[in-house]
Amino acid sequence: RVVDSLRTYEAEAFAAEGWAVFAPQYRGSSGYESAYTLANRGDLGGGDARDVLSGIDAVLHAGLADGARVAVGGASYGGYLTNWLLATTDRFKAGISMMGIFDFGQDWATSEYESWEEHYFGGRPWERPELYRERSPLSRAASINTPLLILHGLDDENTPVSNSRALFRALSALGRKTELVVYPREGHGFSEPAHRLDAFRRIREWLQRHISVATPLWVV
Repeated sequence: RVVDSLRTYEAEAFAAEGWAVFAPQYRGSSGYESAYTLANRGDLGGGDARDVLSGIDAVLHAGLADGARVAVGGASYGGYLTNWLLATTDRFKAGISMMGIFDFGQDWATSEYESWEEHYFGGRPWERPELYRERSPLSRAASINTPLLILHGLDDENTPVSNSRALFRALSALGRKTELVVYPREGHGFSEPAHRLDAFRRIREWLQRHISVATPLWVV
């Protein structure tokens, strides 16, 4: 979920590479009243995903980018939403998933913040099994055809690296184009300068490899 603070990640760096960068503040984010912040409770991957897609439509309608060259990426919840969007739509040409959830049941069992799933799903996995499975990208893994770069910190206790390992294994088994990079000593996010630089370079190369130039759109 997006917070109401100036966190542009590497948006300026990608803009300097010729990308139009779109950072949507989808429902479930902060900055508005509490009803907006809680709007995706029980609906993860629902209205928030539609917000992202409608925002992309608005950007393209304004003529700011080429709809045939759209990539999507995100970290933490943005990583989950990236996984989910790639599993539910084919409009993206490349994806970047960082510290994202792949299987809510597994994440509940391994994360130090299991209360997060309980809050948003209204119960534990055995109490809401259908919802946990329905909104997990794992249940739709076979529909992910977009080339996906996966980045994760080895010591992440918020969203454990097992999520990304499982995602990578599933896509590899399906014969999809994917790469997994795990950074030592990193938790839920990359802090070491060498790791941040390496991640940026890998993302840039991945996007260049799978999307040709001419005002592409990078959704982050």
